[in-house]
Amino acid sequence: MGFHDRLKRARKSLGLRQGVVEARCGWRSQGRLSNYERGVRSPKLADILILAKALAVRPEWLLTGEEPRHTHEAVVSDPDGTRISEEFMVIPYYSPVASAGLGGEVYEERSARCLAFRREWLMKEGFPLGRLSLVRVEGDTMEPTLTDGDVLLVNQREKEVIDGRIYVMRLDMKLYVKRLQIVPGGRMLIKSDNRNIENVILDEHSIDKAEIIGRVVWVGKRV
Repeated sequence: MGFHDRLKRARKSLGLRQGVVEARCGWRSQGRLSNYERGVRSPKLADILILAKALAVRPEWLLTGEEPRHTHEAVVSDPDGTRISEEFMVIPYYSPVASAGLGGEVYEERSARCLAFRREWLMKEGFPLGRLSLVRVEGDTMEPTLTDGDVLLVNQREKEVIDGRIYVMRLDMKLYVKRLQIVPGGRMLIKSDNRNIENVILDEHSIDKAEIIGRVVWVGKRV
């Protein structure tokens, strides 16, 4: 197996198109990766290093086949829950932050920022790979449970409200993180853990304007 075979194998193992890899590498000209994979051109060392980083493999393996194949660092990622290696999966942030206060306006939800999680742990917890996202908390209305700056892992598959669980929701073009509860009359109770903050009830008409992004399943904190 030669360099071009290993290059193609690394790309296909991640399920990436050639154009996506070229974008990761910062190459504006199209066709460079195709030439490398077909063995038409021999890459310079600088390109080998860039490709290795983009594909999360060791440059030694890519160039010579020397094992181990993978680097165990989460180095480059697409903002869509892409697997960057056999060991890690990157989870994208939603942007802006999910407010535990007044709420932040939603202009563009996807962010280029990501964090890497071990695939083994995600699968052990039963989280749906590819349907996870991260949000950062802003404000104090969910204290002491959630504090300003906390990072939340959100399961976007869980949109049905289970009473008392914490969800990220969109309402009036703003994101919030709150406890939700369905109450009699088809209404929704939006609860804050901070006892100084009044709860809000959405009637059956206002509920139609609310969108559940997903349920919070993990919290990362600074200590």
